[in-house]
Amino acid sequence: MLRPLLATLGLAATALTADAAQIIFTITGTVVSSTVDGYATNDQITLTFIANDEVPTVFDDIGVLEWYEENVNEPEVFSSVTFSGASGTWTRPTNVNSSPESQISIFDNTNDDLVLAAFADITDDPDARNGLSIGSEPVKGIVFQSRVLNSPFSLLSEDPVNIGDYFASYLGEYQLTDPGSPSYIEMINGESITFNATDLVIAQVPEPSAPILALGAAGAGLLRRRRK
Repeated sequence: MLRPLLATLGLAATALTADAAQIIFTITGTVVSSTVDGYATNDQITLTFIANDEVPTVFDDIGVLEWYEENVNEPEVFSSVTFSGASGTWTRPTNVNSSPESQISIFDNTNDDLVLAAFADITDDPDARNGLSIGSEPVKGIVFQSRVLNSPFSLLSEDPVNIGDYFASYLGEYQLTDPGSPSYIEMINGESITFNATDLVIAQVPEPSAPILALGAAGAGLLRRRRK
């Protein structure tokens, strides 16, 4: 009796996924140049940005749509950022004077129509660092900038729109064309890695809804009663 009931709970949980979801951007490319040990020209590099779904646009104009943060009191754009060879865990700085500079920008009629930037360190204060490093050297920031083939993004938004709601319409795999400027990773010591991005995947990170959590709790209760 228990096994069929648990199976039913599992099927119900699958059906009750949450509408809201973080957006994950996965970018692959090749290194153009590097002054950082461990990275050489033509090496493949992969970057991952996970964006918080409830962050609204803070500025939009003809030809521009943006989500960004400039201080720790504003909604956090990215919950996670990492790349090939990085160690540590992305964190927004705790020092209010460090001015985090994270953004997602979509442009029209420019060489780069999609920009993801995650900077969280403009000082040498350890509290201002973003938690990422290569070896023992802290990372200052990461910038991806490129043009998506056929530029699918719509800029026709008169009202603020959240990251999750906007990019839910653009899930999938995209080929990137030659950018106007190379993407790059900058270190606190001034060294850097430049790379050309070639492929982009936009996907959702599902979040469990309250009904799913309730079903999980019910299943756990059944197991406890079964074992008595």
